[in-house]
Amino acid sequence: MKSEIANYLQGIQMPSKTEASNLKYCLECRTVWEKHWYMGRGMQCTKHLDMPSYKLDREFCFDCNEKLNTTQKGIKCQLQAKNQEIA
Repeated sequence: MKSEIANYLQGIQMPSKTEASNLKYCLECRTVWEKHWYMGRGMQCTKHLDMPSYKLDREFCFDCNEKLNTTQKGIKCQLQAKNQEIA
């Protein structure tokens, strides 16, 4: 069984250390993503659906982070409205 797993993993191309420094694993959408800086467009991310996530840093991607921030802002607004109703 170990030899079968080793043979399977040899077929998967793992990123080098310099490539892996930009790669991160998103905990929300469960994809590997990397940051890119484009002139005129700013910071963007590229998602890799078939890349292994072994030993990558766990961090929310830009899309999921933005979704979480907007939902948190919505919750804060709801709490503030309830607090104002009570007062």
